[in-house]
Amino acid sequence: MKKWIACLLVAVLAMLAVSACAEIGVAYGVYRFEGESPDSLIRATVQVEDGKLTAVTFDEKLLPVSKGGAEGWAELPAEEGAAAGKQYAAAFSLDGTVWTIGEDLTVSNEDKGEFIAYITSDEGGDWYYAQEQADLLDAEGNVISTVAIGTKASIEHGVHFWPSTITFPGNIEAIQSFLVTNGLDFTEADIAKNEEGYWCVADAVSGATLAGTPNYLLLAQEAFAKAK
Repeated sequence: MKKWIACLLVAVLAMLAVSACAEIGVAYGVYRFEGESPDSLIRATVQVEDGKLTAVTFDEKLLPVSKGGAEGWAELPAEEGAAAGKQYAAAFSLDGTVWTIGEDLTVSNEDKGEFIAYITSDEGGDWYYAQEQADLLDAEGNVISTVAIGTKASIEHGVHFWPSTITFPGNIEAIQSFLVTNGLDFTEADIAKNEEGYWCVADAVSGATLAGTPNYLLLAQEAFAKAK
């Protein structure tokens, strides 16, 4: 019995040692290729052990403004939008910082600059992912309503309706599995769709058909480079 306990203890300590040696890398990004419109802030988190990618996850926090895909959380209900003459609130307050939504739907703050540029930085991404709700403001700075900041997972984006049976979550899972199996030794030029509509990296088929797949593949590389 004592020998069995000793062996178990050794095994547990070995597992802890492996976990302790694992490095974590995080990178933030949005859809950025020609013709794409970002609808979320993507967070790529990778785990690296002995220089090898052992795990990767993508999660996506919704944006205040979206021109396609998942709806922006700063969008006003139809009746309020009609009264204000806008589709979106004039501004919003997030963690005490007021961001203005311009007529071209660009979001900015005098100190922090353009919203997308800020939240795709390490500092801004960490900050944004910590936020859970925002106050929508009218042109005079009055609070219209307080809204929750959801994620694609929380709204079940692409679960019940999707152009293919793979679904949106299924595509993300396929990309994650592909990266762990095949690694990150590729360039943007290696990424292309095959005749069946699946994204490939060189000769390896990812199993994903999602149009934005290259964004996830390249973002994982950025996260890997930041692993520590």
